[in-house]
Amino acid sequence: MSGFFAGSQVELTKPYADKYYEALKDFNKHFGYRQVESFVAMMRPTHEILDSHIVKLVTIKGNIPDTDTAYKKTLEENVELLIRIKTLRELASQESLD
Repeated sequence: MSGFFAGSQVELTKPYADKYYEALKDFNKHFGYRQVESFVAMMRPTHEILDSHIVKLVTIKGNIPDTDTAYKKTLEENVELLIRIKTLRELASQESLD
């Protein structure tokens, strides 16, 4: 997983963003907590963060049963991180225009 994203090959990995979110729908049913944490952290597509990606993640989190608090928390942290990254990039691009 650690070698999947390469800064010079963003176009090659873009199609996998939707597959990442699709996999998260039931990833916790097939893997343990450590594997979930590794997958979520290492495969998180941050090269391009679209609002639709954040909406997908929020929707996935909303469909996880309340009894699976660890997975819900992991997804919530992922949502927060994507929003922070997106916001910081927008601020940086605004500052570069000033």
